[in-house]
Amino acid sequence: MAAPPGVSRHTLLLHSTRQRGEIALAAWIQAAVDRGDKVLVKHAASTAALHRILPAFELDAGVLGSGRVELVDAEAMGVRCGGRHERLYELHVELAEQAHQEGFAGLATTADGSALRALTRDAIELVEHERDIQRLAARRQVRALCRYHPDTEARLLPDALQIHHHDVDDDIWTAAISDDQLWIRGELDASNADRLAQVLKASVSDGVTAVNLSELDFCAVAGVRTFMEAADALYPGRELVLIGASPFLTKTFTITGCDNHPALRLVPRERTS
Repeated sequence: MAAPPGVSRHTLLLHSTRQRGEIALAAWIQAAVDRGDKVLVKHAASTAALHRILPAFELDAGVLGSGRVELVDAEAMGVRCGGRHERLYELHVELAEQAHQEGFAGLATTADGSALRALTRDAIELVEHERDIQRLAARRQVRALCRYHPDTEARLLPDALQIHHHDVDDDIWTAAISDDQLWIRGELDASNADRLAQVLKASVSDGVTAVNLSELDFCAVAGVRTFMEAADALYPGRELVLIGASPFLTKTFTITGCDNHPALRLVPRERTS
């Protein structure tokens, strides 16, 4: 699925197929180039992957020779920084400043799971590096796309989902925080309920307890249970508010007992005449 544009500067892309990952990467690169950003694509090895991706998805292959898009050897960058997140943060600050001095609107950086592992010395440093990128994106003209395969990077997903909870683009659902609401779009089922749980946990910790379901097309029982478990974890006096569910989804939530949960409130979509 495609997440709504402009919601967050730090996006988590979960792709179960190479084609989906490459299509999303190509679109993200093109959007960054159109904005006038300098684009850094980190790879675990300096391959010619981008030379294949750009023509295949009708991107302007000339951007590779223009300096607007640059392939970066993640392993070499990691060695330069000792695999430590603090030094990687300092380097990315320098890269953002350099992009500004060169006349770019901002810096756009992307890495897949293999590249992130090559950058950092262990999983702890990787997670802290992701947190640093989140801070960098909030403070400077920096955008980041972190690309994970849900199976290959399964052990990293809980932390990754919580760090990126403002903007998650999964195969059949997306999550994005906008206007103090967590917007859930697409379809929720047993395959992604555990990922939803991590996003809800982080959103609630941020004080966002209103969940907009107006663009949610389907919610299996596993998804309903996840909302109820998130409500169970709230402090006394707080509630999880589910807004804008369709009549079909409202019926699903009601049948499963959500309307009787003391910390969960349903606000169904208004019927149009």
